[in-house]
Amino acid sequence: MLLDVENLQIDRETEKFLEEICTYPIQIKVAFANWRYLGKKDREFHKRGYQLIHVPPGKDSADLKMAAVGASIFVHYPTAKEVLVCSSDRAMIHLGNSLQSHGLIVYQVSKERGKIIVLNRQTGESKNLAIGPKIELPSLEEFLVQLQELMTKETNRTKIQWIELSRMSVLYQETYDLAIEEVVAFYYPDSPVRSIFLNHTDKFALHQPGEDSPMYVTLFNLEINRDTGEKSVELTRNISEIDSLEKMEEILVKIVNKLTSNSPDTYIAISNVAAEFNKIYKQPITKIIKRFYAGGKLSKFLPLCSSLKVNTGEKGRMEIAVIKPEEVINN
Repeated sequence: MLLDVENLQIDRETEKFLEEICTYPIQIKVAFANWRYLGKKDREFHKRGYQLIHVPPGKDSADLKMAAVGASIFVHYPTAKEVLVCSSDRAMIHLGNSLQSHGLIVYQVSKERGKIIVLNRQTGESKNLAIGPKIELPSLEEFLVQLQELMTKETNRTKIQWIELSRMSVLYQETYDLAIEEVVAFYYPDSPVRSIFLNHTDKFALHQPGEDSPMYVTLFNLEINRDTGEKSVELTRNISEIDSLEKMEEILVKIVNKLTSNSPDTYIAISNVAAEFNKIYKQPITKIIKRFYAGGKLSKFLPLCSSLKVNTGEKGRMEIAVIKPEEVINN
C-alpha cells in the first residue's frame, strides 16, 4: 500500500475495507508526508505498521516521492502481486499505468465527498465505502472564521505577516484536533489545502517565492467605511463590557450595521463579521461566545439573536443581516 497522507488519510476502518477487497493480505504499507507539519500523525501511522517516508515542504513533494518509490516496487518486491495506490491526485494514474504494465494488479484508491472509491484498474470494477466525519465538521463559514482567527493570533505572536501553509496545518490540528485536509476535502473534493485560500481571495492571499519553495498565506486587512462621510458606529472597545448574550447580540448588530452602511439591505458573510470583531477586540469571537453559550459556534449562536436574520448564500456560505423594524411589524 502506497499512501499520500497529505492528500488522503485512511483510518483503520477504511484499511479493513481495503484488505477485504484485495486477494492477498497487505504486507507492506508506506506512507508519504512532511511529517513535521502533521502533528502526531506520524506516531499514529507508525503504530499501525506503516513505513514513514518524510518529504520536504513544497507543492506535490509527497506525490513526486510516492511516484518515484512506487515505480520501482516490482524491482524491490519481485513477489508482489497487488498494489494499492492511495491518493486522490489524478497524477497518480500514471503510476498505476506503469505498475499495471509490469503485471501488478493495481487498485486506485481515492476520496470523494462522503465516500472512499476503490477502482480495480485491471477489471474496471469499483467499490465504494460510505464514510462520514468522525466528529462534527465546521460549516464552511465557521472554517473560514477559524482560519482567520488562527492567522491573526499567529501573526500577532510572530510579528510576521506571511505564514507558511504547512504551519497553518499544524496550528489547525493543534487547536481543533482535526486535520485541515479533512475539512478542505469535504468542501472541495480532490483539491489540495491551498484551494480553501484560492477560493476565498477576498479574505486571503497566497504567495510562493519559487516553484520548489513552500507556499505562504496571509490575511487581507478588512478596510471598511473609508471616506464614506458616514458617522462611525460607536462600539465599546472594552471587551469586559460584553458580559451577556444580549450584549454580544447588541455588538454584532452594530458591527453588521457598520459593515453594511453603504448598502443596508444586504447580507454580509459571518467570516467578515468575525474578522471585524477580532480586529476591534483582539480576540476570537468564538472565544467570547463560549463565555455565555456552551456550543461556542457562531453559526449556532446567530439564529438565537432576535435582531439578526440568517441566510445561506452562494456555495453554502452563511450570511447575516439586521432585521429592520418594519420586518418585525409585518411578521
